[in-house]
Amino acid sequence: MRCICYDLRQAVKKRFPEQELMSVGGYIFLRYFCPGISNLKVSGVQDELKSPPDKHLLQTALMVTKLLQSLANGSYFDKKNPELIGLNVFIDNNKSIIKTFFNNFSTMPEMHNYSPIATLNEVKKKDLPLLHQVVCEKIDVITKRLHSKKCKPQCKDLFNALKIIGPPSSMPEKKKKKN
Repeated sequence: MRCICYDLRQAVKKRFPEQELMSVGGYIFLRYFCPGISNLKVSGVQDELKSPPDKHLLQTALMVTKLLQSLANGSYFDKKNPELIGLNVFIDNNKSIIKTFFNNFSTMPEMHNYSPIATLNEVKKKDLPLLHQVVCEKIDVITKRLHSKKCKPQCKDLFNALKIIGPPSSMPEKKKKKN
C-alpha cells in the first residue's frame, strides 16, 4: 500500500505539485477507510451487532465518512451540508496532523530498496492493450451492467472510445454473419 501511495504521490507531484498529499489522502480514504466505515457489513461491524444496524447508526457512519473525506481532500462543508458546517473547525484543527500522516504514509524509508512495479511506458505498452482486449471481449456483460445501473451515457462514451481506438491488435475481428 505504501508503495502505491508513493507512486501516486510522485505521479501527481509532476503535474500538480500542490496536490500531491491530497491525492494520497483522497485515494486512501475514498478507496479504503470510508467504504469500511459506511458499509458496516463488509467491514464486519454488522456481524458484531446483536441486531441489524438502525437508521441512526447508518446515518452516523455516513456523516463520519463525509467528514473524513473532507478532511482528506482539505475541503470544507458548505450550504450543501448545513448540518455539517460546524465540523469545519475539526477539519481546520486536524489539517496539519492529516498532512503529516499522508506524508509519512507515502514516503519510502531510505533503507527500502524500492523500484516501481512498472513504468508508464510499460503500462502503455503492455497493460493498456490487455485492458482494451478484455473490455472488447466482455463488452456484452459491461453493456448489460451499465444499462441496468441506468448509465446509458457512459455506455455511449465507452462505445465511442472503442470506435476511435479500434479493435485490439491481438484480437481477430468477428466475422459478420450473412443473412
